[in-house]
Amino acid sequence: MAVPQICYAANVWYRPPHKKDTETRRNSIVKLTKQLELIQQQVAISITGAMRTTASDEATVHANIKLIAIQLNETVLKSYARFTTRPTNHPLYPAIQRTARHPVQRHKTALHHHAESSSFNQSAMEKIVTTRAPPGTTSPHTFQIVPSKKESIKWDNDHFGNGTMIYTDSSGYKNMVGTSAVLYNNGIKIVSLKYQLRTI
Repeated sequence: MAVPQICYAANVWYRPPHKKDTETRRNSIVKLTKQLELIQQQVAISITGAMRTTASDEATVHANIKLIAIQLNETVLKSYARFTTRPTNHPLYPAIQRTARHPVQRHKTALHHHAESSSFNQSAMEKIVTTRAPPGTTSPHTFQIVPSKKESIKWDNDHFGNGTMIYTDSSGYKNMVGTSAVLYNNGIKIVSLKYQLRTI
């Protein structure tokens, strides 16, 4: 419950730590991050029941919680990645492109800070084309997630030859993250797709 509240609007107020080649110190909100780390240390000690003098990194690892600096950095990078995939007709598109191409020395906005700290190539990012629909529009597609493997096989046998079916799955075989999808139309295989991302 605390993490979503701490990370709320982090893409506006948080600056991920970064350092240029010509700089000796990292630019970020260091003081605030340290204060949040102290709070997280107290939470980790409460979760594990360890002594108050326990090292913060050790308590955090045993509590199985992510460091707040990493959590904030991840939240900001994900948010900026979504910004960079906006289509050209999006109201924020000109501002995102301008701040990425023309950095400033003073009065930097949140977009300036994110463009500096991230290594995204704006021209290489795939643009997500959005579609417009009234708020009451319902999706024409249906999906089925059954609670057990036995029920899944039975449902599939009963409905396999009717209409268009898309089967998707993912795996972590041999420490590799992979995913696949197969398209069937009236029981006939049309196309399949598989992709291996990277090691876990």
